[in-house]
Amino acid sequence: MIGMKMSSEVRRTRTGISAFAIRALTGAGLAAAGAGLAAPAAAQGYDRLSEQTRAYVAVEGPVVALEHVRVIDGTGGPVLEDQTVLLRDGRIAAVGPASSVAVPEGAERHDLGGHTVIPGMVGMHDHLFYTSVGGRRVQLGFSAPRLYLGSGVTTIRTTGSFTPYADVHLKDAIDRGDSPGPRIHITAPYITGSTARPTRPA
Repeated sequence: MIGMKMSSEVRRTRTGISAFAIRALTGAGLAAAGAGLAAPAAAQGYDRLSEQTRAYVAVEGPVVALEHVRVIDGTGGPVLEDQTVLLRDGRIAAVGPASSVAVPEGAERHDLGGHTVIPGMVGMHDHLFYTSVGGRRVQLGFSAPRLYLGSGVTTIRTTGSFTPYADVHLKDAIDRGDSPGPRIHITAPYITGSTARPTRPA
């Protein structure tokens, strides 16, 4: 299990272990209200991460227990209090009452009473660029992935691109562990005909 750190330590707030936490690098997709539960994906080991990405890693053990958390699973079911979430090799291995989940000897344990664990959010309309006044566009290949993770968004789907190959290269860098960021599903560049812009009545 790998978590991400902001500054030099795991940042803890009343809403979660680092909002920047525990995603792209794990496959488990945790973000306790900022660090939540998401569908499993291929996990990345710490040894596969670049030095740039390791700078954000706070939790690198293969087995991690988030103990005494409140779990909101996103299904509409009741909020579950005093739960333990057990992570093994970047995947969620068990979720249940803290009194009944067996935490293996040697696991990295985090007592997170007062924190809430939610599913990592999936953004369905996301950009990796910013358009400012006057139409100036700025590609956000460095800051956007970190801001999405910092907001608890662990997977994004882009919605059009002005520089599609920049998006492709960023996705590849994240998938390799060279750069921190959410899972990215890339869409096509914008296709706009010469008469596509609506005209306003005189």
